[in-house]
Amino acid sequence: MGNVLEVKGLRKTYRMAGSTERLVAVKDTTLSLAPGGSVALVGESGSGKSTNVRVLMGLERGDAGTMTLDGRDYDLTVTPKRPERRVRSKVMQMVFQDPYVSLDPRQTIGAGLDEVLKLHTSLSAESRQQRIIELLESVRLPHAVAEEGPGPLSGGQRQRVAIARALAAEPKVLVLDEALSALDVATQNVMVALLRQIQEETGVALLFISHDLPMVAHLCDEVLVLHRGTVVEAGPTSTVLSDPQEDYTKRLLDAVPRRGWTPRRRTVETQR
Repeated sequence: MGNVLEVKGLRKTYRMAGSTERLVAVKDTTLSLAPGGSVALVGESGSGKSTNVRVLMGLERGDAGTMTLDGRDYDLTVTPKRPERRVRSKVMQMVFQDPYVSLDPRQTIGAGLDEVLKLHTSLSAESRQQRIIELLESVRLPHAVAEEGPGPLSGGQRQRVAIARALAAEPKVLVLDEALSALDVATQNVMVALLRQIQEETGVALLFISHDLPMVAHLCDEVLVLHRGTVVEAGPTSTVLSDPQEDYTKRLLDAVPRRGWTPRRRTVETQR
């Protein structure tokens, strides 16, 4: 079986304000994702993680690059038209970072899920209601949540709803752009376990964007380390994180808090 997602030679630049120069945000990203697999893009802020995702989702045009998604080829330098965007969004769904702005406060949770089901499935009204119950169960939420708005829900519950909404389209790839970073550590751990279980139950592949290396270690099979838009190291997560070859990857790992860890402090020599 082939990969569900393949990206080759993705490049994205931005014109700098008041200048003819262009800033290279992404340089020649190449990645592959197997059905049911999981790949992480990691790096500090500004490394190009989210820019990669915006181009793949069709939210921005790349300067170069191609994508094969579920056997269909896409030119990443072309803005997708509505029919193509709809096809792409059914196969590849995204969960955003902030659970407090990703849900419409004017809709009940059930209405939001029903909206996605109407768009991406041909289910009858009765079947959609049953599917809404199944989706809530899949993210470990009670059925009664369907009648509520997002207001009373916690951040973790809102992010569960966001995942359920993404799963409503029955995607082959679930993209999580820092989707757990706004949650507390205990809730993050619960969500990681939930995502692993959803993967086992549905076979969905995960493209996980994060700066949190311990979380990546628990969730992803493969990792790509980005620095200033360039993939500087890639491979199995266990190998890259246990035996990094690049100085940048080593610096990221050195910055991970752990028992007995104290941050390195810069020292300034005094002149005599």
